Amino acid sequence: MLAASTKRAAARHATPFVTSRIMLTPMTSMQQTRTIYGGLYKMAKKMMPRMSKTEKAALDSGTVGFDRDIFSGSPKLSALDKYSAKLTPEEQSFMD
Repeated sequence: MLAASTKRAAARHATPFVTSRIMLTPMTSMQQTRTIYGGLYKMAKKMMPRMSKTEKAALDSGTVGFDRDIFSGSPKLSALDKYSAKLTPEEQSFMD
């Protein structure tokens, strides 16, 4: 009788341990993956050259919608109406 109750008690105490181990295994694997890829990202980021002002201006200048129409070969010129080009006072004085 003592042996049976001891087995039940051992099983009762082992169940949370086994369950927590099963639940933590994917999390540990995910942490390892993040650590590995995080390190690789940092290393690649250090190796890449900084973006120049010209490159940044080129990336920030265009709008995807109209540029896509231009490069497709069939631009919708009516789409240009929604864009307004306003000159700064300095630019306007240069033009005058």
